[in-house]
This record gives sequence, C-alpha cells and structure tokens, in this order.
Amino acid sequence: AAYPTYYGNGRQQYLIRASELNALGISAGYIKSLGFDVAGSIGDPVTLNGFTLKIAQTTASSMTTNFLSSTFTTVFGPVNYAPALNSTNTHHFANPFYWDGSSNLVIDICFSNQVVGNAAYQSYQTTSSFISTTFYQADGSGGAGACTKITGSTGSVRPNMTFTHSAVKTANSNTITMAVNANNSFTFTGTGNWNVASNWSNNTIPPAVLPACSQIFIDPPAGEECILNVTQTIAQGAKITVMSNKKFRIPGDLILQQ
Repeated sequence: AAYPTYYGNGRQQYLIRASELNALGISAGYIKSLGFDVAGSIGDPVTLNGFTLKIAQTTASSMTTNFLSSTFTTVFGPVNYAPALNSTNTHHFANPFYWDGSSNLVIDICFSNQVVGNAAYQSYQTTSSFISTTFYQADGSGGAGACTKITGSTGSVRPNMTFTHSAVKTANSNTITMAVNANNSFTFTGTGNWNVASNWSNNTIPPAVLPACSQIFIDPPAGEECILNVTQTIAQGAKITVMSNKKFRIPGDLILQQ
C-alpha cells in the first residue's frame, strides 16, 4: 500500500526501471508530481504523520532487504497527510525532479505515527517481474525511527503510480555569424583628390552619405594633403577624424548632419 496505516509507522521504497518508463514513451525531463490511486476503504490511523516522499536516481536494477541509500531529493513533505478515497492522490512537488532518462528511479516513502495501526488505505497495485519493493512496518513507539530504517522485507508488488512529466526540449536555430562590417571605416592614405580610389585603404571610397556608426580617417603621408573635391555628407552618429599634423583641404562641400 502507498499509505500503509495497517501499522502505525512505516517506510517503503519502490524501484522503477528506466526501461519501463522508456517503454511508455517517457524520456529525460522533469517529474513534477506523483500520484497514487486509492480505493474506498479508510485507513486507521486516518492521517499519516510526517508523510515524506523522496526520489533518487540509481543504478540498482532490483531491490534487496537493504533500503537503497542513494542521494535522495525530498519532493513532498514532511506533512501530516490524510489520503482522499476513491481518487488519485497527487503530490505536487515544490521543485521538479530531473530524471536523466537512463537511470532507474527509486521512490522512498515514510511516516511515523507511533501508534498501533488497524487498517491500511487500499491502493490499486500491479505485480512487477522483478523484486521492486523494500518495506518496513512497525506498530507503537518502537517504530519511531521508521524513516531512517535501513533494512526491511522485499516484494514484487508496487502501487500504481501516476507521474506528471515534462520532457527536456532542445532548441535549434540557424547558424548566425557575427562579423565586423568592413565598410564602416575608411582611411585616406594617399595624396590629392578625394574621389580617387587609390588614395584610400583597400581602394574603397566612402559613400556620399557616411552612415551612422561609420567613420573616416584623414591620414595622408607627411607633407601631403587630402583634397575634398566633391560633396561628402557625414550622417548623425558618424564621424570624420583628421589625424594629428595631417592636412585636409575642402574646396568641395563637407556636410555634417545633426
């Protein structure tokens, strides 16, 4: 039983093989909740005190009388929990549990009322083909340490479980290449007229309207000069720089937009 109040204290672990989940079409992703189907018989005690649900990934493929000591994540509780009859009792996790899609899973449940139990909540269940369960049950104050019990009995029956699962999604995009625009910087390195390509680095004359985020450097050889013999417009956000001690003569038009 998922809620075994036939005894006043208890711990159980249920092993779920990755192959079982994969066969259901479940792949790597996040488990967000776990639910158990409960029939119409109420338990005694009614409330499971300190009810705690943990999950871990494991390489174990079957259970033994030793409870697995994997690195567990507490996903629900501890709370005092009274199962609802004739319904699926769904335990929503405070934080999703990541499953890698290939490891086996072990579910760990415990509670401790420190009383004598008289009736368990009836869980719908299924027999597994392997030893899938380790469980411990005790009545009275002697079972106070049920949640830390390290050994128990084994079985091949598990309560039916319902998972809420969200698969990991892979995002793809086209290849994006980021590069510096080779046309945003122009340098005058020759001598004479502006509109002569050989006077410019890479033989590239600036466009008639220099766009924003572009720049022109005037850097003729010492003693020579750059002659702006045409109209050149410098758009807002662009700039023109005359290097130190260099000559720049403007018989044409230089228009600076603002």
